[in-house]
Amino acid sequence: MYKSTNGGESWTGLTNTDVLTLVINPQTPDTLYAGTSEGVFKSTNGGENWTGVNTGMNNSYVNALAINPQTPDTLYAGTSEGVYKSANGGESWTGVNTGMNNTYVNALAINPQTLDTLYAGTSEGVYKSAMVERAGLASIPA
Repeated sequence: MYKSTNGGESWTGLTNTDVLTLVINPQTPDTLYAGTSEGVFKSTNGGENWTGVNTGMNNSYVNALAINPQTPDTLYAGTSEGVYKSANGGESWTGVNTGMNNTYVNALAINPQTLDTLYAGTSEGVYKSAMVERAGLASIPA
């Protein structure tokens, strides 16, 4: 992973880990989350230092991350074993795969108009949840 602070004219290497996805906290831009082949890593200083934040998550590839822009401590991780949710900035994770077959999740998106709707792109198709914040990922095939 590399970082530029001058519009891409120069880059500084931050880590040697293969990063598969990256999200930035919209309210605190120095807080970043990186999905890797070794789980989720968090930085609170703009990427200078990283800490693994994987409690409750199996050692799985994290292919996609989504952060709730209104409550950025709420994160979702799309993994090789389904979707995980964190309500505390990545400190702990819970599987939220109701209605899914622990599918390999390639992409996640939160509907910007309806923040309690999460879409998960999987190897089986697209899943939609309209109850993400209340009761986990109650999947509705989209």
